[in-house]
Formats: sequence, structure tokens, C-alpha cells
Amino acid sequence: MPPLERKQVGPTETYHGRKLTARYMGPDVLGYVDDMELSGFFLDVEAAHAAGRRHVDAEIKAAEEAARKNERTRA
Repeated sequence: MPPLERKQVGPTETYHGRKLTARYMGPDVLGYVDDMELSGFFLDVEAAHAAGRRHVDAEIKAAEEAARKNERTRA
């Protein structure tokens, strides 16, 4: 059985090279980053995109911290 395809709401946003989209689920909206569904339900497209931006920022911050930690252990 193929996965359920939900109707996209609003435009796709590109943030730091990542694709942010929002899709309907009943009266709520789901947020996606590069087709990966975020946890939680949102009231509108902007809230879903804001959650996607926070998710991407957290991934970038974690990668930067891991790189700094790796540099400190090599020194």
C-alpha cells in the first residue's frame, strides 16, 4: 500500500538549502523538512515553516558543536 499523500498548503520555502513544506491533516497542518514529517500539529503554514526553520537551525548547531568537539579532542 503506497504512503498517504497529503495536499500541500501554501508555497514551498527553501531554508539553508532545505525544503520546507506544509500539508493538510484534517483541520491542522503538518510541517515537513525535505519530506521528513516534523512532530506536532500546526495552525497555519507560517507556524509549520517556523518549526521547520527551528529544526534546521538545531541540526546546523548540533553539527557545528560536534565539529568543535572533534577539533578539541584532536588537539
